[in-house]
Amino acid sequence: MVNGLYVPFTDSATAFGVSPHSLVLSSHGSAGKAKWFLSLLFLLVESVGFGQTIVDSCFSSAGPSPGFVSSSDLANLGSTQADLLQWDGTSWIGALPTADLTIPPPSNGAGCSAIFIGNATTWTTGGEGFGLRLDTTLVAGQTYSFAFNYVSQGFGSDAAFSPSIYTGYLPGLYYYVGDLPAVGNTWTTNSISFTATPEQAAHNWLMVTTAPEGSSGLINSFCQNCNDTSLVNCSIDLGGDRTLCEGNTLLLHASTPDATYLWQDNSTDPTFNVTEDGTYWVRVTRSNCSEVDTVHVAFKNCNLTLDLPNVFTPNQDGQNDLFVPISTQGIVSVHTTIRNRWGQVIFETDRLTIGWDGKDAPEGTYFWIASYVDVEGNSKVAKGYVALLR
Repeated sequence: MVNGLYVPFTDSATAFGVSPHSLVLSSHGSAGKAKWFLSLLFLLVESVGFGQTIVDSCFSSAGPSPGFVSSSDLANLGSTQADLLQWDGTSWIGALPTADLTIPPPSNGAGCSAIFIGNATTWTTGGEGFGLRLDTTLVAGQTYSFAFNYVSQGFGSDAAFSPSIYTGYLPGLYYYVGDLPAVGNTWTTNSISFTATPEQAAHNWLMVTTAPEGSSGLINSFCQNCNDTSLVNCSIDLGGDRTLCEGNTLLLHASTPDATYLWQDNSTDPTFNVTEDGTYWVRVTRSNCSEVDTVHVAFKNCNLTLDLPNVFTPNQDGQNDLFVPISTQGIVSVHTTIRNRWGQVIFETDRLTIGWDGKDAPEGTYFWIASYVDVEGNSKVAKGYVALLR
């Protein structure tokens, strides 16, 4: 095959009771097919075999990049097709934007690595795959089992992802073991077991591919801290208690990726609309993580009134001696400035009660500006005048 890798299974495979398969891994091709289509996501967890372990369990022998370069322990099959990625806590470094890979590793741990392999039809003709070197070769007659945790996710996902598993050596024959059961859009663990044939006795690589008919997927490393779901974050913060004006509403947000929700009224949406006084709570559950947050919401009459008099008489008779507001309903804070007719500031205060005593000011008309904040946090300005009479 031009610009690709074609590894046929010979008649010897049939002799061992295994259906012949051909593993075709071709490059992206001259057309450079844009990776706009099917993205399915799955996670590979620690394998258990007859003494065999993955040498590069953390996918650390190569750096994150689209089309990573093979190392001695981690092989990019079919030239440079598969992509080695690293989770930074919010997204995958090294991922092509068109892959639309959004599900984090089970632990959501920054620094965890993964490998993306594309499907054989809409992503890369012939599919993609990668190899993991085992620490020892397979032994004929021994039974091996490898456990995979995987999930279907991404643009165009079909919720029926079933990757193909092979053994082999590099370069050389790839021996088809089988396909993992198809899974949907939640993390699911399945194992594949086989008894090594004499033809597999020299194999020391485990291959995971999308060929010939597999879909796209993301494979997590075997690092324990990258597969520990006890590290999954499901924290929720509804904010502090609120007091709102009557007639308004409050939309509480509990949105957390890949989580389920349960509110105090048994509703299950990620948001809740508050329209009356009460105590509101939500339980957020993601994997084996579950947290609850509560908030108290009250409503009050917020008819806003900033009413100041237009005359006061500071003559020390105990009546109307101070310039004070008649009403400040719904007003939280105010800054008041009083000027004479020539624009000079003669009094300034942040007191809600103002309390100007007119001391040393002659009779006349004075102008005030009140910059205030209401109970809803709105900033406004009021202006007026007041006559000072002795």
